[in-house]
Amino acid sequence: MKKMIFVLALLLMTAPAMAGVKLTATTGSTAADFNLVTISYDGNSTGNIRAFAVNITVNGGKVIKEPTDVSGTYRIFPGTITIWQNDINDPGKCYAPATDPGALEGPGTSGMTLEMGSLYQMGVDPNPPPTGILCKFRVSGTITPVVTITEEVLHRGGVVMENTGVAANPVFKRVYGCHSGCQNKGDATMDNAVNYADLNALRATIFKVASDPAHNPCCDFDRNGAINYGDLNLLRTNIFKPC
Repeated sequence: MKKMIFVLALLLMTAPAMAGVKLTATTGSTAADFNLVTISYDGNSTGNIRAFAVNITVNGGKVIKEPTDVSGTYRIFPGTITIWQNDINDPGKCYAPATDPGALEGPGTSGMTLEMGSLYQMGVDPNPPPTGILCKFRVSGTITPVVTITEEVLHRGGVVMENTGVAANPVFKRVYGCHSGCQNKGDATMDNAVNYADLNALRATIFKVASDPAHNPCCDFDRNGAINYGDLNLLRTNIFKPC
């Protein structure tokens, strides 16, 4: 196996957090992929990203399945990598083992901790691309899940820039397919009905920014980027009515 010089920057606990890097959870837009989640990154305005350490969780008792389409750039996985005499014999898994300090339980549960570092020789190999996909995974069930991404700083250093002098707040987003045919009439839960469950979802989200990752953007029934009285009026008009 080719020997390479690499840095496991996830272990650099003194490095600052990412500088405006965007991490986005996107769900599929077709019936077959409503439960397919893509975790992507965008560091266009920040410089090279050396490593990612983030927690991924899903709501409602749903279960995360084994990740696929794992990045070929961020392919150093400190929790499970096997190195022998400077050779990488096995890169391991892109998520931390549940037995590691601070790690979520992983696939088969509602949360996993991604830890993914880049592998290249600075000044020799091409830099990591500024945007890309970290991985994809499916979630149990067929309804679009609520996906939350948070930085894992305490045990793994969070998201680390190559330039360790750069520091700024991370940006986490989720984008839903909002696939229900009733969504623009008040269906926040994507079950093709408008009822009290949608009212409760709206009550928890109203006056929040629709793109805020802490809230359900499918409550933006009129799709104007804000969740407010206009959305409440749409729900009130259509509640308990067939779509």
